[in-house]
Amino acid sequence: MNQKNKIAHLRKCEYTKTCELRFDMLIRANGTEEIMGIKSQVKSTDTVSSLIAEISNRVNEAIGPNSSNPIDAVLKVNGKTVNNTTVLMDFVKNVTTNSLTVTLSIFQHEYSVLINFPCVKQMRLPSVIYVGYPTQLVKLTFFNASKKTSKFIWYKSLEQQKWVKVGEGYEYVPTVNDGNHFLKVICVPFSEFKVKGSPFEVISEHKVIELTEFPRCPFEVRHQYTKQKLKKNELRIVTYNILADKYVDNIRYSYCSPQALGIHYRKQLILKEVKGYNADIICMQEVDELHFKSFFKEKMQELGYKAVFHRKGNNLPEGLACFFDSLRFKLLSFKQVVLRCEVERRKQFSEIAHLLNQNQALKHEFMKQNTSLQVIVLRNNDSNNIVIVGNTHLFYHPDANHIRLLQMFMETKFLYSMKARYLRENPKSNVVVLFCGDFNSDPDKSLYPAIINGTIDPMHPNCLQISESGGARIYHKFFFQSACGTPKYTNFTPTYKGCLDYIFVEKNSVTVKQVVPVPDENELNRYEGLPNDYYPSDHVPLIADLVIAPKLKKFTN
Repeated sequence: MNQKNKIAHLRKCEYTKTCELRFDMLIRANGTEEIMGIKSQVKSTDTVSSLIAEISNRVNEAIGPNSSNPIDAVLKVNGKTVNNTTVLMDFVKNVTTNSLTVTLSIFQHEYSVLINFPCVKQMRLPSVIYVGYPTQLVKLTFFNASKKTSKFIWYKSLEQQKWVKVGEGYEYVPTVNDGNHFLKVICVPFSEFKVKGSPFEVISEHKVIELTEFPRCPFEVRHQYTKQKLKKNELRIVTYNILADKYVDNIRYSYCSPQALGIHYRKQLILKEVKGYNADIICMQEVDELHFKSFFKEKMQELGYKAVFHRKGNNLPEGLACFFDSLRFKLLSFKQVVLRCEVERRKQFSEIAHLLNQNQALKHEFMKQNTSLQVIVLRNNDSNNIVIVGNTHLFYHPDANHIRLLQMFMETKFLYSMKARYLRENPKSNVVVLFCGDFNSDPDKSLYPAIINGTIDPMHPNCLQISESGGARIYHKFFFQSACGTPKYTNFTPTYKGCLDYIFVEKNSVTVKQVVPVPDENELNRYEGLPNDYYPSDHVPLIADLVIAPKLKKFTN
């Protein structure tokens, strides 16, 4: 077996408490040759012999299912074989501290082993790149390096043969001269101590194109219902999952033209759509942090909106955004509740924490999710009403109805406590709660009736997944109705078509004046799915005009 690349990387990861060794190997099997990446990972408290055994297993897997021969792999320091009983974490520390030379011998070939060198783990360009629009990497992860410390060089080519340098820096704005060219970016990773790693390059899937004029879109028919802004004790609310760019790929949306999938096309279409709704409050889900900061925040501000944004789970590059008319409303407060972080921290969630602690499998699944509740509290300048807006995006998995029930239980508890607080502090104001978002649940599943009815039978199959004894008492104290009912479709893709999005309002204090009809079935069935050239997301927004009733005389805390 010939080996072209004789560099291996050994890394000790503090977060996972593991040691990982990676190298490329030329595999020859069934008359063909292929360079394959070999990754071996063991606990940092394991010995060198464990790593050697793992290398043997991974190489045999790469060679083929019929290969099970022991692989002769040896680690050496300054030419001397390392004792197999040496603990890996001690080995890495000793080599790093004393600047020793490490090699890996395998199949009579020798690799230079680089210890904790900076490297790029993954990198990807947007699927569509437009002339005149800033282009950044949509996926970029490092080991022992960062975007700030690393170097980026951009090139262009007509046929991916001769490459011409066009720029440097993390962001590049293609010019007219770059049109009809492929782009390539090379990242040279550097650690904070200026240690240089191996360059990593990626080439665009498609050539750079110019953004064409937008077509007349079917959603413009909906604008006929929202020509005027509302006043006084009325308000128009929108909820819209706008499809984060990180979830867009050419395989999932293969029916869709590359231009229509591009974020710069879609974000302009989203702006055009929501602008025509003349809404007072707009709740968005799956908002890319990058495009919120560089586009939506500024463009919506030009239309008279202020905005609040939270990263999903505080750690994903997409999240929840709420825009509100700055002339009609004053922002009193805002907060994000990351469910997994707060469930054991706040006394008000003790019932939920108890259920989780009684079922470790359930707790493990619940605590993995980044699900968040975004809350903004607004005072209406026209009527002195206080509006508490909850914006959420519940766990997506189709078999996780029980998880969504717990998430709803937790979120409604928090919203109810917020209402009680603001009623105490503002006894002369009417305080209403609007609960919006992508709930990832059909109306015929357990979540919707639980929200509408305020409770669910503890013996319901989904509750029995939480507590086998039927002890999962899940409820809330609101009297909710779905402002837009249960449309047949709010999400329309080739693999799923149904209603997942809702605007829940308190029926004892809010009257629904108008619901803007969603596109009808015949209209949506003209397309294989959303998004496409006419619809910028795989969801359609819900829009409702609401009237806030006079203040209630009594509120039960």
